[in-house]
Amino acid sequence: MGWSDEIKPLFDALNQHVSLRPDAKRRIRERLHEEMDARVATSPDAGGERVRQRRVRLRVALPTGAAVAAAALVVAVLQWPGAPWKNGPAGGRPGVAVGSGSVSGPVQSVQKGGSTNGLTNVSSGSQGISSAGPNQAISLQAPQLLTLTRPLAMFGADGWRMQPGALQHTRDGGQTWRTVQTWTVSAGTPAVGAAIDGNELRLALGQVTAQGGGRTEVLRTENGGQTWESATVADTRPSDPAGHIPASIAFSDARHGWLTTSAMNPGMGGTVPGGLYRTTDGGATWHLVPNPFPTGLDAFPWVQFTSGTLGFTEAAPQAAADVGVSTGQYRLFRTTDGGAHWQPVTPAPSGAEKVDWLPPQVAGGQLYTAALESVAGGARTLVVYRSDDEGRTWQAIHTFPAASSLAALAADRQGIWVDWAGELWTSADGGQTFTRTPAPPGAVTGLAVNQAVLYAFVTPRHSSAQTAASDVYQTVNGGATWQKVK
Repeated sequence: MGWSDEIKPLFDALNQHVSLRPDAKRRIRERLHEEMDARVATSPDAGGERVRQRRVRLRVALPTGAAVAAAALVVAVLQWPGAPWKNGPAGGRPGVAVGSGSVSGPVQSVQKGGSTNGLTNVSSGSQGISSAGPNQAISLQAPQLLTLTRPLAMFGADGWRMQPGALQHTRDGGQTWRTVQTWTVSAGTPAVGAAIDGNELRLALGQVTAQGGGRTEVLRTENGGQTWESATVADTRPSDPAGHIPASIAFSDARHGWLTTSAMNPGMGGTVPGGLYRTTDGGATWHLVPNPFPTGLDAFPWVQFTSGTLGFTEAAPQAAADVGVSTGQYRLFRTTDGGAHWQPVTPAPSGAEKVDWLPPQVAGGQLYTAALESVAGGARTLVVYRSDDEGRTWQAIHTFPAASSLAALAADRQGIWVDWAGELWTSADGGQTFTRTPAPPGAVTGLAVNQAVLYAFVTPRHSSAQTAASDVYQTVNGGATWQKVK
């Protein structure tokens, strides 16, 4: 029996138990098949019996530790001492590199029994598979939001940076940047991006028309910004004849994305909440999600999806009849059908005057979020919550004291980071205890963790969000030292 025939069941197990993008699976299969075929052609012994023994052991492992075992499966196939290519030509295994590094494409954690839980798992420093060809890494990192207040998204050596009126790309870890897209900067013309990986990005641009209306266009690239395609998001709601501009964007993978918009309201001198739009083809076409919330709720200040179906947002009652002006008493909402229907998963605020929720963060099999709750005198407390059941229920795990402050939250498998009242706190035990660690200089408006590197987005001095991007600081030692990213 040929080597490809022997190894095929292992790929079948990989397909069944690991939730990768189809194109990522295809690339993995093609490159490994090419490598194996090339090596077998020069090998005197296919080692069939050893393959069968290894296959049995791996198949037993998959149901109980599917995601980890499937990754180990591919690594074991390539590193297996008995593999026939070990007797092949000298010079290693050209075309496939195995080791520590980024592996690309969202991977869902798999619970015991092999069922996926819908949470995109991002682990720092995990071993993975990457092509030896230039800039062909496949990453396990989730798509990242890109705005002027969160202007950096890195995927190993590849990354994106947003500047006022410009989008830049790097291939060398940020040593040099190349401008790949530009637009006119003016009030009321926001730009929000979703970085899928180091090559793919979706950029939503808004434009206020001469008549005072709004127009939204989504640009997409799959080659690091070398070429672009565009799609206009048609406003099909008759209640908003003035049009709309983008408010937020989120992708769970390269194909499934969501865009929220703000409708132009010249009478109020600004915008009001618009609609929720969805794409299932990577942004080539967008479709309005009809009436996801009942009338009277101000929804979608932000939207976050951890899979193609599981997502979160916040919504609050509108104040009297003032459309677009909420009471500030937000609740966390959850969808399990891609945004068609939403259910509240936190109770209506009672004691707190106003409540505002931060987008949930995935860390292993848990979700973390935080709520800013107003108290007397204008100060707010910050309450950190954890969910162990995909966001169905939430448990308060830590309360930070009242302060007049912005808040930021980030989480991964290694821990949780919270910036509150000018102080940075970290927890390595699921939020049971928090330890203070040195914070970067300035007012932190956001945090992001990526392969054991913690990024802090800091408000630039003497600038506004319309004229300058946030400063970015990074730490690779848990906050002991910080370095400004240029």
